Amino acid sequence: MIAVPLVIDPVTPTTLYVGTSTSGYEPGYTNPLVSRGVINGVFKSTDGGANWLHSSVGLPRMNPADPDSAQRSVLALALAPSLPSRLYAATHNLLGDSVIFRSDDAGASWYEANNGIAPQSDIRALIVDPTDPDIAYAGSTGSETNPGGVYRTTDGGQTWTSYSIGLPPSAASALELDLSGAVPRLYAGTRHGVFSIDQVPDEDADGVPSAIESGAPSGGDGNGDGIPDTVQAQVASLLDAGDGAGRGGDRYITIEVEPLQGACARLENAHALPASAFPVDTGHDYPLGLVRLDLGNCTQARLRLHYHGAGFGAGWRFRVFAPLTPEATHTYAWRDLPFTRDGNTWTVILTDNQLGDLRATENAMLFQGGVALSESIFANGFEP
Repeated sequence: MIAVPLVIDPVTPTTLYVGTSTSGYEPGYTNPLVSRGVINGVFKSTDGGANWLHSSVGLPRMNPADPDSAQRSVLALALAPSLPSRLYAATHNLLGDSVIFRSDDAGASWYEANNGIAPQSDIRALIVDPTDPDIAYAGSTGSETNPGGVYRTTDGGQTWTSYSIGLPPSAASALELDLSGAVPRLYAGTRHGVFSIDQVPDEDADGVPSAIESGAPSGGDGNGDGIPDTVQAQVASLLDAGDGAGRGGDRYITIEVEPLQGACARLENAHALPASAFPVDTGHDYPLGLVRLDLGNCTQARLRLHYHGAGFGAGWRFRVFAPLTPEATHTYAWRDLPFTRDGNTWTVILTDNQLGDLRATENAMLFQGGVALSESIFANGFEP
């Protein structure tokens, strides 16, 4: 058994908590469960570490059917400085899947607080806002087929929202929060260095700052439903990123998700990317760039993209840079995605683990794509 995270109560420094990790096997493995009878999870000391008490009631076990199997390993642990009785813990199974739990009684009992965390997330870092016990952050490591990220909760873990724009797929194994500036700044440590994000106001937490969404056409109502885009989690209005060579970047794109299977209740990490961020798509031009976004708790959705002020004629199509299926990373290429178009509004259907989805997990999708123009037509002087 290995002690991994350690936290100290800032009000009573003799009170400490530690999360432990043990070897073991999940049901279905050919090897026997070697951790049966091992005490694992969270431990608490109230005398500066001289004595420790197992404090893991409510945390899941490696074998849920066996009450004698060890609790799952705890690889991340955080305490709320402004309310030391509040703790968050990330439990971890041997398949690389984490679940966040919360305690309101100084570790005496725990309950799940994981809604919004992507399936098969590997949570390795937790941190709590020192001024508000309901605001916490979780860092998840990941891979090309299941990118990690950073998640934030503002309601004590009832819901988590991804704040991962710009992070590499391996994502975050360490977090630190700086409250000294005009807005909170979060630092994330990754295999590729340290990244930071300034948390400017984003009322609906879709990834687009409220200041940008409020500038969308029709007084900030890009989809024309009479409700400001800033307060609709299923709608995001952002500026296109252009081709990366000086063209574009001044038109709004409004994205709207309609659930077909699953809740699909919100867009996350919605942002524009220039065509120059991708390999060259021979024979195609992307003057309006591409968009990238996440859909959680969703297995099929209708995505509508309205390109304000653009004009489309012959030779336009909708393209994605994606593998045939999320796990087939060796098949990454530019591909046509079936679409319908009504004027400036393009509609595509996204289905979990099918073309257009980059995330190889169930019930969560990652999408990147955009409208492309045949270069032969563009060469004749046609521009959007």
